[in-house]
Amino acid sequence: MLHPSRWFLLLALPFGLLYALIVPPFQAPDETSHFYRAYHLSEGHWMGVQQGGSRLGGELPASLPDFYEPFSHLRYDYEARITADSLRRALAIPLQPEQRTFVDFANTGFYAPTSYAPYALVFALLKPFAPGPGWLFYSGRLAGLAFWLFVLHHAIRLLPYHRRTITFCALLPASIFIHASLSGDTVINAIAFYLIAWQLALAFEEGRRFGLRQGLGLLGLSAVLSLGKVVYAPLIALYWLIPKRKFDSETAYWLWGGGLMLFNAALLAGWYVYSGGLFIPYDAYDPAFREGQQLNPGVNPSAQLAFIFEHPLEFARVVAGSYLDSLPATLAHYAGKFGWEHNYLPTPLIGFLLLSLMALAVFEQGQPKGLGSRHRLSFLSLATLMCLALATVLYMLWEPVGGSRIVVLMGRYFFPIFPLVWLALPQRRFALPQRPLFAWASGLLVAALSWGIWVVLQRYYWE
Repeated sequence: MLHPSRWFLLLALPFGLLYALIVPPFQAPDETSHFYRAYHLSEGHWMGVQQGGSRLGGELPASLPDFYEPFSHLRYDYEARITADSLRRALAIPLQPEQRTFVDFANTGFYAPTSYAPYALVFALLKPFAPGPGWLFYSGRLAGLAFWLFVLHHAIRLLPYHRRTITFCALLPASIFIHASLSGDTVINAIAFYLIAWQLALAFEEGRRFGLRQGLGLLGLSAVLSLGKVVYAPLIALYWLIPKRKFDSETAYWLWGGGLMLFNAALLAGWYVYSGGLFIPYDAYDPAFREGQQLNPGVNPSAQLAFIFEHPLEFARVVAGSYLDSLPATLAHYAGKFGWEHNYLPTPLIGFLLLSLMALAVFEQGQPKGLGSRHRLSFLSLATLMCLALATVLYMLWEPVGGSRIVVLMGRYFFPIFPLVWLALPQRRFALPQRPLFAWASGLLVAALSWGIWVVLQRYYWE
């Protein structure tokens, strides 16, 4: 059978390129602010800049928001379409870097710059050739896709088991869509997958040892993950599954483990002090510029955190109720969502994708001998902890103080979380024939990804 890493590239490369090129600009979640943030970074600005204490963004070429304008109406207007001529006119807009204006990117200006490194690097390399903002935008999409393909390809090769299950996760249409867009999530999700795979390889492959290279590698990758999205930081705890015999001594095991945890804790504390003051809530934002900034009225992170500590049982009810209410939408987002708002693959197709993923997770053979109930419980515990952390952060940043529900539990946030659930499922004694199972999975993915192309064309181009 085809190695899962080659299976991944065989599908992700062509479909990723197609999605990156045919989906109109700025139709992925927060793609506008990610684009502005990446360009700002390419000019050497580490973080967004506050203007007058009531706006967050940066001085950018005025051509960047000019390029956004022809596509701004597509998000909410399901009858709106773009034409080849309108796309050509948008791509013809010159960069003119000397004509500048302050551009708001309120929801990304305080994000870690590491999440935008591939985009900023490509922008910096291309700017001497004076490309227009449109060409920079598509180059950024392709750079992010290339980074994700490279990292996932190597992560799949590292996985000691369930390679086809995890590959199926990565190849879901919603996954290809988001990772073929210009999004800071592309870098974070890739690093999260790699950390899972690398730590499991160190835990379960007998030939692997833990030395200086592995320790420094985990320190670096965990730093990118922690700074980029704190809710995924618990993945670092997979370190404790690595057997002590893989180290030169038991002392080395405890020193590396303790150092890894303390390093990330100190990094997060320092980053909060450094960047926390940049966030400006909706109610404090300049009213003339806050609309369309992905900010919600009534949000106050510090007051919300105080509410959580003062009413822990109420917060527990909010989290439980929110997950129960959003479960169908979250799973649909995870498998078959594209673009803003209500853009999905057909519901039956999403159902087939989720059922097939579950079948792969339960019936794929080849789990390592050392994998036991302790490991499975660890995977589920970490997944639960990340779900709680995700709910907490979203409650603080998106919901009004004391709100009764968290309504933004979108499936794309679970790309680094759900693999732990699939890895935790025990292997069934009744084994399905592997070749037909993987043939079905491959055929279903090709059909779903192809259908996704059709749906995108219908949504944005065809009357």
